[in-house]
Amino acid sequence: MLPESSTISLIGLISGLSPIILLLLQSFIKINNFFISFGLSFGIVLLSYLFVISLYPKHDNFNKSNFLSALLLGFIATFAVVLILKLPYHFIFGIYLIQLCLFHWSEFFVTSIKNPKGIKIDFYMLNHSTEYILALIFSVVEYWLEKTYFSTFFLKYQWLTFLGLAISILGEVLRKISLWTAGTNFNHYVEYEKRQDHLLVTHGVYKWFRHPSYVGWFYFSIGTQIALLNPVCFVGYSIASWKFFSDRIYQEEKGLIRFFGSDYIAYQLAVGTGLPFIKGYV
Repeated sequence: MLPESSTISLIGLISGLSPIILLLLQSFIKINNFFISFGLSFGIVLLSYLFVISLYPKHDNFNKSNFLSALLLGFIATFAVVLILKLPYHFIFGIYLIQLCLFHWSEFFVTSIKNPKGIKIDFYMLNHSTEYILALIFSVVEYWLEKTYFSTFFLKYQWLTFLGLAISILGEVLRKISLWTAGTNFNHYVEYEKRQDHLLVTHGVYKWFRHPSYVGWFYFSIGTQIALLNPVCFVGYSIASWKFFSDRIYQEEKGLIRFFGSDYIAYQLAVGTGLPFIKGYV
C-alpha cells in the first residue's frame, strides 16, 4: 500500500499523461483537428483535477500542490510525446523533456515512499533555484538555435546523442537507487544537526561512492546536454554542477564527521566521493 502522498503524486502524473490515450485513439475516432484534440485533452486533465481536489478539504494545500505538480509534469511529458510523433526530427528534444519530467516527479515519488513522514512539496525540485531554471532555459534556446542554423552539425555528430542519452539514463538510475537505498537517511537539504534516526549508510551503491546521489545527478545533467548536442551548455553545466557539488559535499561532510566521527573518517578513506577531483571535507 503506497503512502497517501505517493498515491496522489501517481494519480497526478497519470492524469497529466491521460491525453496520450486520445492520440492512440485518433485513428479510430477520426479526430484530426488539433483544436478539438487539445480541447478534449484539456477536458480530461481538468476533470481529473476537479475529481482529486474534491476529495480533500479546502485547507489541504499540500495534497493539492502535490497533485498539481505531478499533473503539470505529466502534461509536459504528454506534449513531448506529441512533439516526437508530429516532429520526429526533434525526437531527442522530446526525450529530453520526458527525462526532465520523470526526474522531477520521481524525486518526490521515491522520497515519499521511503520517507513519507519527512516529505515536502519542495522535493519535486521544481523551484530548485533561479540558476537551475536559467540553465534549463539556456539549454532549450541553444538546442533550437543550433538545430535551426547548424543542422549539419547534428547529422555529423548524431552518435553523440545516443552516448549522452545512455549517460543521462544511467545517472538518473543511480540517483534514484541511492535515494531508495538511503531511505530516511537521505535529505534534499544539508543537515547541520543529527537526527536520532540518522544512520551512516555504507551499503549498496554507497559502497561505490560516498555520494552516489550527487554522482547520478551530475552525470544526468551533463548527459542531457551531450544528447542535445549543446556544446556551450555542456561546458556550462559541467562547470556549474562540479562547483555546486564540490561546495555541497564539503559542507555536508563537515556535518557527517561531526555526526559519526571516526566511522565517517574511515569511510572517507575507503570510498571516494565519486566525482572527479572532489575530495570532500578533509
